[in-house]
Amino acid sequence: MCTGMREWKEEIIEETRENNTINHAKNLMKNEGFSIERALSALGVPQDKHGYYTAKLKTMVAELT
Repeated sequence: MCTGMREWKEEIIEETRENNTINHAKNLMKNEGFSIERALSALGVPQDKHGYYTAKLKTMVAELT
């Protein structure tokens, strides 16, 4: 049971980090005119994660239009 709870907690923490990163990137793009790549770099997102976040952000932008 403890292992399951720990895994669940870790999943929630990771989802929260992802949501925060996406929200901060969206704010930089909207308010500062940053490109997706520049926003992710400014937030210190590792280069190997840029593709993941780029896909998420592009999906969100497409849903808004």
